[in-house]
Amino acid sequence: MNSDEGNRTGQAPADHDPWLIVCRCEELYWVDIVEAIRAGARTLDEIKRLTRCGMGPCQWKGCWSTVAAMIAEETGVPLAELAPPRIRAPVRPVRLDALLTADQAAGLGAGPPED
Repeated sequence: MNSDEGNRTGQAPADHDPWLIVCRCEELYWVDIVEAIRAGARTLDEIKRLTRCGMGPCQWKGCWSTVAAMIAEETGVPLAELAPPRIRAPVRPVRLDALLTADQAAGLGAGPPED
């Protein structure tokens, strides 16, 4: 069974090849995820915090089902009982002047505000 098949079905490969790539974006292998689970991770968010799995360009779209199946298999928790990961909008830097109103921007550098 190849890595694509594991991702499509959400099922763990039967042979458990430790060098099977689970998260292509972050280049994480089967063994990386299993080690995180054995270290105490029990949710998709905990796996994400420990390994960066799901933080790449696909934002969990490519590895969510496989990682969930791995957690269920390692912990014995039914797949249906696993909480989905928290999905947050990507963040990018914003210049502070973009947040100012025109009046606020005009007052910059003019000294202390008058009472």
